[in-house]
Amino acid sequence: MKHTFISHSTKNKDTADNIVKNLEDNGVPCWIAPRNINAGTNYGAALSSAIRDCGTFVLVFSEYSNISDAVFREVQLAFESRKTIIPVRINDVPVSDDLKFFLSGIQWVNATPEQLQFNKLIDDIHRLMNVPHAVDSGNTTELLDYTEDVSQNITLRNFDNLSQSWTVALDMHDEITIGRHPNNRIHIAEPSISREQCKIYMADGVLTIENSSNSNITQLNNAPLNIPAILQPNDRIKCGRIILIVE
Repeated sequence: MKHTFISHSTKNKDTADNIVKNLEDNGVPCWIAPRNINAGTNYGAALSSAIRDCGTFVLVFSEYSNISDAVFREVQLAFESRKTIIPVRINDVPVSDDLKFFLSGIQWVNATPEQLQFNKLIDDIHRLMNVPHAVDSGNTTELLDYTEDVSQNITLRNFDNLSQSWTVALDMHDEITIGRHPNNRIHIAEPSISREQCKIYMADGVLTIENSSNSNITQLNNAPLNIPAILQPNDRIKCGRIILIVE
């Protein structure tokens, strides 16, 4: 099982350590600085390597991490590496402009340091890493997950014309593009859709969707798809005027 990277401000070390303890007590290995940096190791290189190798990325969000240059660089690298970012909000402060681009459209875990609830966080991380759940939180939603080198089918159905659907095989080394241009694997001849609207691919074992259009942003479940997001059954992808249901 890949580790979970814990991004935090040093001023929130106690809260970050509490998160690490609860995750690791429930079978989720964590990477946190400075604990996991060996003596004599280049600090920046160790952080970069840990982020690129992680399975999930947890951000301890507070008024301190919100303005931390180091945290910003970690989140930026996680975003660029297509990691699943899980922000845990421990202070109710507006997200800074620096972080807003990377965190908009993401589901947050909201808590205070005294009232951190770990069941959902642990459950979600186990699901994202495609391992058995250590904690039963009552949330039975299953992600669309795939194993390496095994081709799987994904079906998208037109919400306004249920008889129209597209079924495409996808594996770990592949991606599905959706758009108006005939070269797309899912070609939809609809003027409101961009030439390449969005793409679907595998990231860390789960099905992920990413917007490809600069002028006509894709929506996922009525929210702008500003950053890559995990797809689940019954999700609705809006491309121009067309809504596609994930099956």
